[in-house]
Amino acid sequence: MIKQSCCHSLSWLSLSSLTLLEKLACGVCATVLAVGGLIFSTTHHGSAIASYLILSIWVIVAVISTMRLYGACSKESKTAQGKRGAFISHVVIALILSLLIECGTLVGSLSSSPLLFPDWNVKRLVVYFGIAYSFILVVRIGASPVSLRKISESLRKNLDDIVNRLHSLSIQLKTIIFASAAASVILAGLSVTVFDLSPYITVPFFAAVFLAIAFLCVECSLPSFRIENVFLAIAVPAGIIVAIAFPAGNLYSWDDEVHYIRALQLSYIADVEQTASDRMVGELFRVEPGFSEDVSNKRYPINLDQTWKKEQIDKTTAELDRNNTLDSITTSSGINAFVASVTSVGYIPSAIGLWLGRLLGLSFTATFLMGRIANLLSYSLVSYAAIRIIPVKRRLLLVLSLMPTTLFMAANYSYDPWVISFTHLALAMFLREYLKAGSIDYGRVLVSIGVFFIAFCPKAVYFPIMGIVCILLWTRCDKSDAKKCIIFALFMAFLLIVSFMLPIILPVPGDVGDLRGGTEVNSSGQLSFVMQSPLGYLSILIRFLLGNYLTVGTIEDGFTNLSYMGSLNSMYPFLTGFVFIAVIVVSILDSDSLSARMLSAKNRLWASFIIVCTLALVCSALYISFTAVGSSTIAGVQARYMAPLWLLVFCFVFSFRVEAHFSSRAFSCVVGIGTGLLLYGTLWLLVVSRIFA
Repeated sequence: MIKQSCCHSLSWLSLSSLTLLEKLACGVCATVLAVGGLIFSTTHHGSAIASYLILSIWVIVAVISTMRLYGACSKESKTAQGKRGAFISHVVIALILSLLIECGTLVGSLSSSPLLFPDWNVKRLVVYFGIAYSFILVVRIGASPVSLRKISESLRKNLDDIVNRLHSLSIQLKTIIFASAAASVILAGLSVTVFDLSPYITVPFFAAVFLAIAFLCVECSLPSFRIENVFLAIAVPAGIIVAIAFPAGNLYSWDDEVHYIRALQLSYIADVEQTASDRMVGELFRVEPGFSEDVSNKRYPINLDQTWKKEQIDKTTAELDRNNTLDSITTSSGINAFVASVTSVGYIPSAIGLWLGRLLGLSFTATFLMGRIANLLSYSLVSYAAIRIIPVKRRLLLVLSLMPTTLFMAANYSYDPWVISFTHLALAMFLREYLKAGSIDYGRVLVSIGVFFIAFCPKAVYFPIMGIVCILLWTRCDKSDAKKCIIFALFMAFLLIVSFMLPIILPVPGDVGDLRGGTEVNSSGQLSFVMQSPLGYLSILIRFLLGNYLTVGTIEDGFTNLSYMGSLNSMYPFLTGFVFIAVIVVSILDSDSLSARMLSAKNRLWASFIIVCTLALVCSALYISFTAVGSSTIAGVQARYMAPLWLLVFCFVFSFRVEAHFSSRAFSCVVGIGTGLLLYGTLWLLVVSRIFA
């Protein structure tokens, strides 16, 4: 009943659908939370207050959902007793999970022990209990035992299908797989013996290439061909190569020192411990006692032609592992301010990886690698789901998800892959409902809007993308139902706006902005400048977008740039524009009658407006937080910031009413092979070929 009432209708969005008891519970919760918010706001500032507001709303929703899931039985009956028992089991399971997670946190800590009662952190236990309770609640509402059983059966069937197919491969296919394995071994041997490249990275690289080729061959021969499996076959081995290429350190990926420290803080929730090795990785050019040099491996000033020796990498690895000791620990008490912000959501995968690494007692560099791998797996699984769900442009989404820049970030510490993958998933979920033949399941539309919200928590400036839901629903659905969905989307957008505006309006004392942009950065001063001269700033914004940002070179940079490793178009200028044109070609050819339903003039204009608004917000956010006051240009806007927009751009702008008359499977295989060549070729040229024995 709860699934039908909450997920398959829109009545629960209306206050009139609440019972008297539910309204009373809402009122009590809202009053308590409001009083608590007033007290909280006296000692906290922008980002923490925004988080408190969002958390308060979730508490009220959770209370109502709990009442509907376990309530609605006023007299003694087996049903009432069963629901009470289910609620008690819900609470008990959440409590046990929270205790186990806290125990794991203490086991992984160097300075604490689960055997010492004072080391148990009450605040952390409360957070863990809230997470566990919410997770169980969402699962019980959204997934019935029948659906879970179907998922399990589907996974088992697919695995059995692959295993059975492997036993019956044709002689030709076996020959291709054997030949690719032999070629990989020969190329790895030549790289090591002739070119003196390090075997520790070249051998895994060619092994990854062989695995990708083998899996592609098998998948393309299966009767139940799935393009999302092609994505996994290419993405996961390539991402692992990126993750293992270098040890823990910084100046490999964008702002990796900042991202690592934030993931580390989230992995503890409270009472964050930092060893000397953590501090070395988390601060550029820092040299702690016990280290011979900083862990950037002499990468500054940046030299895109730089190469590395294996002995240099081994030296950094040994020093980081040796100095990850108890006597070097510094602890910050309480819940960190960043952990309390909604931005921290984007670091959940990396934080889980670090937590598991410590729990398993791994070395510092192995734990660091676990954080990278967890981020990669999160991106891969969410992207896999998006490609599987989306009803149109699946090859396009495959290409966008395998872009070297995006996958490079996914295999490092960055929240951009979280934003990109969940944006793709939300668009896929919404388009599945919008384009299907039957009536729309509005519950699923609401879930897709919720996924948009999750996607944009780390970077709220992308919230205008949610606007595509509004126009498409308005043109396709019953107006009264569409209005409810649109109001819900606007409310989610409002919360995102609050999450990034409050830190600007109510900043932490002494926080003037991102000083990486220079000492003249002052967010409050820059905001005043924009408000005093809006037309002047509009002129600056237009000149920057048209003259600096939206150029072929910058766009290309967003596809193949591997941060401090360089990019294809910077090292090989003659390739500039090649990838961009190739993606446009894929987008045009990946069309059918279903995708043509989206391409009305109104939809195209609205999508273009959303894209422009989002780019303007991204630039404006960096103008306020990263650029010197009154500057005539905008600093810090990088090509990779366009990545969450690309699916929208290619679906509505670079898409036409064309229906290709060739084999869908053949086209998918060609696109997969071409994108794989681009990805592995970029990794070879910019990473693998620069590490010598």
